[in-house]
Amino acid sequence: MKKIMFLTADWNPEIAEKVYNAIYEAADRLDFSMDIFSCFGGMVEEGNIIGEYDIYKLPNFKDYDGVLVMASQIHAETARDRVVALTRDANIPVVSINVPLENTIQVGTDNYHSFCQMVEHVICEHHAQNIMLLEGPRGYEADIRKQAFIDTISRYDLHDSVSFFKGDWSMKSGNRCAEKILLDKEHLPDAVICANDDMAIGCAERLELSGVHIPEDLIITGFDDNESSRVFSPSITTVSRDYNKMILDAMENVLAEIEKKPHQKVLFCDHQLMLRESCGCKEHSDEGVKMFRRRYTSMNRRLSEVEFELDKMTGEFFGSNCAYRLFENVEKYSGSFGVEDIYVFVYHQYFSSILDGKPTLQPQAFHLVDLIACHENRPFVDEKEHIYKTFEINELIPKDIHETSRVWLFYPIHFMEEPIGYVALKNFEPSICRRQIRRPLNIFAMAMDNLRQKIRLEKMNKALGEKADRDPLTGLFNRYGFSAHVLPVKEYVLNNNNILEFLFIDVDEMKQINDNYGHGAGDQCLVTLAKTIMDISYREHYKEDNFIAMRFGGDEFIIVCEKKKTSFAKLLNQEVGKMNMLRQYPFDIKISVGVLNISPEDNFTEDEIIKIADDRMYEEKRKKKSEIENDEQNK
Repeated sequence: MKKIMFLTADWNPEIAEKVYNAIYEAADRLDFSMDIFSCFGGMVEEGNIIGEYDIYKLPNFKDYDGVLVMASQIHAETARDRVVALTRDANIPVVSINVPLENTIQVGTDNYHSFCQMVEHVICEHHAQNIMLLEGPRGYEADIRKQAFIDTISRYDLHDSVSFFKGDWSMKSGNRCAEKILLDKEHLPDAVICANDDMAIGCAERLELSGVHIPEDLIITGFDDNESSRVFSPSITTVSRDYNKMILDAMENVLAEIEKKPHQKVLFCDHQLMLRESCGCKEHSDEGVKMFRRRYTSMNRRLSEVEFELDKMTGEFFGSNCAYRLFENVEKYSGSFGVEDIYVFVYHQYFSSILDGKPTLQPQAFHLVDLIACHENRPFVDEKEHIYKTFEINELIPKDIHETSRVWLFYPIHFMEEPIGYVALKNFEPSICRRQIRRPLNIFAMAMDNLRQKIRLEKMNKALGEKADRDPLTGLFNRYGFSAHVLPVKEYVLNNNNILEFLFIDVDEMKQINDNYGHGAGDQCLVTLAKTIMDISYREHYKEDNFIAMRFGGDEFIIVCEKKKTSFAKLLNQEVGKMNMLRQYPFDIKISVGVLNISPEDNFTEDEIIKIADDRMYEEKRKKKSEIENDEQNK
């Protein structure tokens, strides 16, 4: 039996479901075993999701006979290039799905000709001339669809009457495209041709809400034929891709390459133009609606149940005061992950860091795995550390367990950019992978880091010998310590004719975090914000003579520092924004910041400084609240 590796990313749950269903069908017809390495990297810039893409570093490529790469799902070019380089070094066959990669077999959809067909249909059958392209973000599929659009438009001599809007594959970018169109409602385009269905739906939804009727006033088309395109009203004209045939062709070609049999280097699967209501080719129909309603009702009920379980799980995960209790809770709530067989593996080095509270200083030096959990036939568990088995990482899974299934799915566990370990799933339902796995993994990773932070803070506080000038939770100065140390900072900055930046910071909606996720989550929010403040100070090379930070009380912080080219307030808001974009928490960390810049000639008292900055902070808080209320009224 040939051993195949499959590399992908599950940023689009519907495509992931189609692909995993196709893999199971191929496994019934062909003789192979497969390890799938996936993540939730998606469309976010790679620099922000290193922890996700590190999953591709996990396997030893030389242990496999061949590789399938779902290159159209791995948007970060450097991640794709790294994969190709590793396969080249391993000297094994590679099939790339939908995107051509150097020295690989390509299988997939003929993006160029299928998109040309769509554009020709809109021009020839519907006589559209003033056409807008809602394109995807830079990448092979978006670029080739754009080129197909340009070439077709040129053949019909319409290049002077077209326009372009840059999207990002999401419904929100479709909304933004519609808003641009609505700026000149008297001169609507004849058609908006979208590079995928989600953007088409987003655009159509926003236009319909503003009284623009589709297709009577404007034609819209998509690409991919996802379930939403079929049940949306009006149903979206689109291009259907045969993922079952695509995966089967990919498997047959990689096996042929392994066995040195004849095969094609480029193989395009059939596609189909699905003509529906959004271009006017079909009257209203209930195509797929009944099936969708059944699936939606079932999925919605299941997700509601899971949501309730996740809330309970979050509280217990964050309430764990030792590694054993945390891992015990993983098993208790294993049903929240939506799979019957889930194995949790934690890197030895990270596991050790939980026990002593220290960070993993050399993340590339992972060599052992420490935990297998949630399996009824598990071996004896270490009652102190909850370790079932320790083994060399090049095994991925102990051999006796690995052989129990032909298809395994691996996801990374990480906190921010630091790898923690991974999970391995077998007998998984393709429909629930992204929808149900991602959040429990994030909560588990947060709880792991929270546990380490707790231990680190406990050891720090113990080492400080109960010093009275430090806040025990965050490690920042308290009011007493701040008062004792702020004057030297103020004098140093102002005596050198520099500007002193005074920040009064308040965490927004802290009560909701405590109420919804427990006080452990609230504490983690404060600890994370304090760590972020100190990380910025270290990165920007502040020293103790020009920087001081304190926890003023509750969810309020004060920072006093020398003002540099980029203000500390701006840096802090940027870092908080990055954390929220990465969705490492089930809530957003929101802050309001009041800033007062003090020059050497100013004569503010300490009370005046705090009051001014505090007032400005509350003014920012009121402004944000007012903006939210206005947005809700406008909806």
